[in-house]
Amino acid sequence: MSYLLMTWPPGQPSVAADALHATFNGKDGWTLVLERFCLRVYVRGTAAPAVTLLPKGGVLIGQMFDRAATEAGAVAAYDLHRLGDEDGVTVARRVVDEAWGRYVLVLPVKARRPIVLREPLGALDALIWRKDEAWCVADEVPSALAPAELAIDETRLAHLIAEPDLASAEVPLTGVTAVMPGTVVDETGTVHRLWAPARFARAPKVDAWTASERIPLISRACIAALAKGHESILCEISGGLDSAIVATSLKAEGGNLGAAINFHWPQAEADERPYARAVAKAVRTRLEVIASRVAPVAPEAFDAAVVARPSFNAVDPVYDAVLAQRLVQGGESALFTGQGGDAVFYQMPAPQLSLDLLVRGPRRRGLMALSRRTNRSVWSLLRLGARAPVRATFPYGARHAGRTPRHPWLEELRGVGAAKRIQIEALVANQAVFAGSRRGAVADLVHPLLSQPLVELCLSTPAAILAGGEQDRAFVRSAFRAQLPRLVLDRQSKGDLSVFFAKGVAKSLPDLRPRLLEGRLAARGLIDVAALSEAMQPEAMIWRDGSAEFLCLAVLESWVRAWEARGA
Repeated sequence: MSYLLMTWPPGQPSVAADALHATFNGKDGWTLVLERFCLRVYVRGTAAPAVTLLPKGGVLIGQMFDRAATEAGAVAAYDLHRLGDEDGVTVARRVVDEAWGRYVLVLPVKARRPIVLREPLGALDALIWRKDEAWCVADEVPSALAPAELAIDETRLAHLIAEPDLASAEVPLTGVTAVMPGTVVDETGTVHRLWAPARFARAPKVDAWTASERIPLISRACIAALAKGHESILCEISGGLDSAIVATSLKAEGGNLGAAINFHWPQAEADERPYARAVAKAVRTRLEVIASRVAPVAPEAFDAAVVARPSFNAVDPVYDAVLAQRLVQGGESALFTGQGGDAVFYQMPAPQLSLDLLVRGPRRRGLMALSRRTNRSVWSLLRLGARAPVRATFPYGARHAGRTPRHPWLEELRGVGAAKRIQIEALVANQAVFAGSRRGAVADLVHPLLSQPLVELCLSTPAAILAGGEQDRAFVRSAFRAQLPRLVLDRQSKGDLSVFFAKGVAKSLPDLRPRLLEGRLAARGLIDVAALSEAMQPEAMIWRDGSAEFLCLAVLESWVRAWEARGA
C-alpha cells in the first residue's frame, strides 16, 4: 500500500505545488484521490489505504476504530468529530487513548510543516520531507518528489548493519524524517512520544481470570474490525497456535475467509500440514499447500522490494514472490497472518521467566515446568534469570562504526522486569512484519495479533501467567480452547525451519559472496570484509549459522544499490 500527502502554505507557494502536481500525478501509478485548499493526497497500488478528510481539517490515512467498542467485543469506527479543534499534539494524545487501528493522522498547519501521528504499532509507515515549497508525508519517497538534500546516511546505515531491528526506528536517508510508531511530530519538528510498551509492562496487574476472559474477546474484536470491508481474505495457516487463533476467530466473527494457504518442507520438523489441515477443517475452508524446497536465492531477488525504509520483511524473496503471485491470481484483497503472536502471547521460554515465577505462585510447579521446557535445572534457570540479558548485535559491521543506539522502545525500561523486557524485545523484532514486501504491494497485509488493544492487554498481563506451564503458551491455548482443534490444543512443539533456511543460504553462497564482499557496502567501508569472508564459507556455517546476518546484509546491499542509482 502506498500513499502520499502534499500540503503547502497559501499564496505564492501554490504555484510550486501545482508544478509538482503536474510532474507527479498519473506517473508510476500514482493517482490523485483528494484535493482541498493547499492539500492533495495521492495513492498507488491495489492495496492502497483509505483516505478520509477530517471534519476539522486534516486527513486520516488508513483505518481507525473506536477503542471502547473493541473493549466491549464490538466493531465501530472511531467518530472523527471527537477530535475537536484543539492543538495537534492534544488531538494526537486523545486518538492514542481512544482509538486504535492501522493509520497515519496528518493535521495541516497553515504556513508550517504538518503535524503527523503514526499509530503505536506502526502498521503504516510515515516519512516527512520538504520538496520546494511543499511538505510531503508518505510511506515511500517517489523520485519526482525527492528532497534536494536526499542522500544515503552512512551513520544510520551502519546502525542497521549492527542492529537490523533499528529499521523500524531509523531511515538511513538524509532530508527525510521517519516517524516512529506511537509518536507525533509537531509543526516545529519536535517529536512527542505518546506510546511505548514499557508503560504497560512496568507494573503488569491483569490477573489470570481477567486475562483468560479478555484476551479471546479483544482478539476476536480486533480481527473482526480489520476484516470488515474485505470481500475475500486469504489466511496463512502455518499449523502453529497463532495462525490457528486468527483463522478460527476470523471464521467465528463472520469474516470473508476465501481460502487458506500453508507452506511446508518435506522433513518432519518443518512439516506442519496435519495441524494446518485440522484448522482448515475447523473453519470449513480449502487449504492450499505449497511445497518448499532447498534452493539457492539469486541476490538480485532482493531488489524488487526496495523502498525508503530497508525492509527485512522480504528476507525470504521466494516465499514473498510466491505469495504475491498467489494473491494476484486469487484476487483476495487481504492476507491475514498470525505474525506477532509469539511476542504478544509470550512464546519465548526465557530463563528470565524464573524470576517472575518466584514471586507469582504456584512457584514450585511453575519453575519445574519451565525447567522441563528449557532443558535446564531450576538452579541454572534462576542463575541465568538473575543476569541481565546480553544484547546481541550482528558481527560484521565495520569495527570503526562506533556505538549502535538502542531501539527507542528499549531505552526506557527502568522498572520493567527481566521477563517483560524479553517480551518488549520480541515486539521490537516483530516490527519488521510491517515493512515493505511484494505481497504487501498487491494485497492488504494484516497482522491482527499486533493490534494496539491486544498488545496492551498482554503487556499488562504478568509473564508468569502468559508463559507459565509446561506446554508452549499453555495459558492462551486454554483461553481459546472452545474454538481451536484438539490437535492444535494438544501440540507440545513448534515447527523449526532454521536448518532449511541455512541450507538455502549455503547454496546461495557462490553468488551471494561476491555480491557482498565486492559490493557497495564493502566499498563504503561499512562491513568487515575479512570477518564476513571467513564466515561465508560452507565449512564455517556448520559451526555457526550466519544465515540471518547474510540475508539482512543482502537486503541492505540491494537497498544501497537502488538508492545510489537514484542519485542518493
